[in-house]
Amino acid sequence: MADQEEPRPEPTHHHPAPNKMTEDDEKKLRREEEEGAAPSARYGYPVFTVVTRNPNRRVSFSYDHFSAIVSYRNQAITPPVVLPPLFHETKSTVALSPVLGGITVPVAAEVVNQLVMEEDYNGVVGLRLVLTGRMRYKAGAIKSRRYGVYVRCDLLVGLKRGFVGQLPLLGSPACRVDV
Repeated sequence: MADQEEPRPEPTHHHPAPNKMTEDDEKKLRREEEEGAAPSARYGYPVFTVVTRNPNRRVSFSYDHFSAIVSYRNQAITPPVVLPPLFHETKSTVALSPVLGGITVPVAAEVVNQLVMEEDYNGVVGLRLVLTGRMRYKAGAIKSRRYGVYVRCDLLVGLKRGFVGQLPLLGSPACRVDV
């Protein structure tokens, strides 16, 4: 019975809520973009390095249809970035460093205001990096079916007005993975 595959539960998805914007919010966002106050214009393009380790000596993993976004208070502040397929061999470590950004994402004015307030008062902003995709594992000649993967990393980033360069990541958080 070693050939039979155990049924695996479907993943639990906790996607960020869709952006809720009114016409006034959109007009204000366009004005703020022109002034350089939208999140992507204000903070540039975030790059996070995610390190994943496969300690197993028998099972390898392949990932495809992977994408990444950054959200703030459950609203996406970067567009989804499609990542290339990844093969994770046995007993190996892989680092992913997606560049998130490129086009402006519509963000409600209240979210932009909260982000600016946190920057001004705390100097620390809580962001969430979300990776979603499909995973398949392989053990010898046995290949599994594809499973949905949802990875969420809650991050604290230090921000200071006028600072240009690499932003400090406060701590090294473990990410939650749902398969």
